[in-house]
Amino acid sequence: MSRSSHNSRPDAARRDPVALVRLAAVVAALAVVAGALPARAEEAAMPAAATSTAAPRLGKPPFEAWLDRGAYWPRRSVEKNALAAGVWRRGDRVRVIGCTPRCDLPRALGIVEGGAIVPLRYLEPLPLPPDVARTVDFEHLLRGRVIAWRAPVYAAPRTGSKVLRKDRLGYLVAFVADPEAPKGWLRRWQGGWMRESQVKLLEATAFHGVDAPKLPMAFTIRSVRAREVKGGPDAEARAAALAALGKTRKNTPEREAALAAAEAFAIPKYAHFAGAALVRGRVEVPDGRVLPRWKTRIAWPRTRPARVGAGELWAHVDLAEQTMVIYRGDQPLRATLVSTGKPGTSTRPGFYRMLSKVRMSTMAGSVPEPYVAEAVPFVQHFYQGQALHGAWWHDGFGGVRSHGCINLPPADARWLFEQSPPPLPEGWRGVLLSHGDPRLALLVEKETPKSRRKLREPEETDDRRCVERRTGSRSRDCPFDAFEGNEADD
Repeated sequence: MSRSSHNSRPDAARRDPVALVRLAAVVAALAVVAGALPARAEEAAMPAAATSTAAPRLGKPPFEAWLDRGAYWPRRSVEKNALAAGVWRRGDRVRVIGCTPRCDLPRALGIVEGGAIVPLRYLEPLPLPPDVARTVDFEHLLRGRVIAWRAPVYAAPRTGSKVLRKDRLGYLVAFVADPEAPKGWLRRWQGGWMRESQVKLLEATAFHGVDAPKLPMAFTIRSVRAREVKGGPDAEARAAALAALGKTRKNTPEREAALAAAEAFAIPKYAHFAGAALVRGRVEVPDGRVLPRWKTRIAWPRTRPARVGAGELWAHVDLAEQTMVIYRGDQPLRATLVSTGKPGTSTRPGFYRMLSKVRMSTMAGSVPEPYVAEAVPFVQHFYQGQALHGAWWHDGFGGVRSHGCINLPPADARWLFEQSPPPLPEGWRGVLLSHGDPRLALLVEKETPKSRRKLREPEETDDRRCVERRTGSRSRDCPFDAFEGNEADD
């Protein structure tokens, strides 16, 4: 080492406070080894000016702050092999209730309410900047489908700017509702800009399930025309309306009036009927009307599995009917329609416990073709890449549609997410669950057993590769890989 470089180190330390802190820590550590200072001498040896770190910036615990980092998996303790407690993204809010070892040290760790550890240097004081706040809540986002073959994502809202990437036709993408965005441009949720002409904006379905259902309950998955309905108290009036319609062939005001009269007896999509019965291949509802079977789905009652407690929350999915019923013990709380995996990527039957709860995430995969779905709301993983979650991009509930996940209407996904244990700490993006945590039970069956003779409960499936090894490392088998879009199903 040259003399000039050796002599320049103190001058650089005096100019750089961070270098001064590091130099003081090294000297204190050497003194501890030599026995000249007590065990915590590295803290006492720091100059007062050198300890101005997170404490003045964030305040004294308890305090609230937000994560200023792309993504972070907080651990449950300071131990090296501690399990990950959750998943956070930039803008998530946390409440720090303490520090270890002290808040005024350069690399202090914050103890977060809810059971997590985070470096204080990753946090910023509230309030959230406006541009960050717009990306946090699902309700504040715009959502759409890419309609161009290779739609460029630009670094700035102008055509000549740098192209960050190109999105495929059919990708499901999300945008920030930015009032300052230039006309004709949309700001991407995960960064960048797109031309509005290359995206078809979508609205989530208004359909939601039925509370306190009387089972069996029938749902129509398509509009049922008046002539397809048999019997019922309005059978004579309906027949007269159809007869009048048959007499008017030309497109005249009389025909329009007759058509409106006939349509008044039609049954709209997503109508529901409590106490339905299956009679000779048709669905009969209590008022005597008979509906075509292929346009209806029936939510059948299911006895509680033996491994589910009397007061425990659990959900039953019938793959044949594409329905879900949520129970509290033996009491049905809500019945709704779902969309499960299509042939080739079918949803796996079995008994499961949830592995994670994530308020909003990105899902992506390559089977059978590359796909991306951003801002997927209220996700609960139960087996590898398969999860319960809301689907804002389609209105085809009651039929198979997904890559293996169980799609719910967003309103039902939110309701189940909020009811499922454990509660998500306020401000967190998601939590990762372990064997000791209370978890929602899920029973997925090919069809609901119609009698006791057919009742056969599957063995419980729990992906121990994820639960036992969840230490923040990345793995294709673990569900929290999906939080950043690494192989999850939609």
